[in-house]
Amino acid sequence: MERSRQPRFALAAVVIGLGLVFAAYVSAWVTGGGFPAGIWLMVAGVALVLPGTILLGGLRGGRASRPLLLATAFLLLVLAAGLGAALLLPPETVDGPLLLGVPRRAAIILFGIGIAPSLVLPLAYALDFDRALLGPESLAALRDECERLRDQTSSRTGE
Repeated sequence: MERSRQPRFALAAVVIGLGLVFAAYVSAWVTGGGFPAGIWLMVAGVALVLPGTILLGGLRGGRASRPLLLATAFLLLVLAAGLGAALLLPPETVDGPLLLGVPRRAAIILFGIGIAPSLVLPLAYALDFDRALLGPESLAALRDECERLRDQTSSRTGE
């Protein structure tokens, strides 16, 4: 994705997602919770807000790295598919099937939405770690600015 479009795309995902979450709450309030599409508005909103926020936080110089883009796309798909699958499954019964020892819906939420992203996102940030560090030029500029501020402070206090 082009450099100048990444921040706008991430911000648009957050704003649209928040709008969908707001619409879901309004639909629940107005209809007393009787508007089934409101649930899907919430799923779509959450699936956009979280990856959009992560993408905004990971931009460096207005650009996201490839690992971060892949991780946020993965998160968007996992959230949308996981929440959607949990909603589409038939109601649980006492003698219903278990997945990894818990009911299917709970397994999807716990393992799919909870654990899978917690394995992928740190890996993306680890792969991107060197790019996030200050380079030699930036570090030298920071040291110069600190020295200037130290001199300015000491001249005010008379030290």
